[in-house]
Amino acid sequence: MLTPESSKKAAMLVLGAALLAVLILSFVPVDRMKAIAAEGGPIENLSLVVLAFGTVAAGLRLWRARTRLWAAVTVMLFWMFLRELDYQKLFTPRSIESIGFYSNPQVPLQWKLAAIAALLPFGIAALHLLLTTARHLRSRPGVLWTWRYPIGAAVILMIVATTAEKVLSPRFLFVEETGELAFAALVVVLVLQAVSGSGRTATDPSPPTSPASKTSSPPNTLKVNESR
Repeated sequence: MLTPESSKKAAMLVLGAALLAVLILSFVPVDRMKAIAAEGGPIENLSLVVLAFGTVAAGLRLWRARTRLWAAVTVMLFWMFLRELDYQKLFTPRSIESIGFYSNPQVPLQWKLAAIAALLPFGIAALHLLLTTARHLRSRPGVLWTWRYPIGAAVILMIVATTAEKVLSPRFLFVEETGELAFAALVVVLVLQAVSGSGRTATDPSPPTSPASKTSSPPNTLKVNESR
């Protein structure tokens, strides 16, 4: 079941594993390390396996639940899988996620329209997840702090991967690839926890302040509304 405590354990485990992997790879000879971290290398392939597994798990949950929420989760996991395959720049001279692709006059209009059509399902899924999250945060302002560990871990991993790609030398390519793998693993673990506990309610671990609070107000709970 996906709870604040289970997500905290997942975040700590993934961060610890990522740090250990980076430390080990830093002692690997340069040539071997480059082969491990290269495009199509073991780290990237492991990321693909993790994301494929997560997409299938979410898809199976979608098949049973038939909800917009699980549809959006499945679509976004599939997009992460495609991005790991460089789908966004596989058939075009530059990434279809970049503004430069659409502002470049040398790119035919039909290519731009095809790119927009290809990205549309993923954009709709991302928007649905953002709106669902925003509604949840408005109804329960303190929930962001409750889930600070997985959120913080995800942000840290994204920053590390992005910074390593743009700042560090190719010698440290393994930092970027390890960060991306860890981010994918964290997302998939959280999804699997949600899949295993869908429809059940996770009680907020913080105890009530007094016995009277138990009768005057219902306990704080976190429940995934799958009808959205």
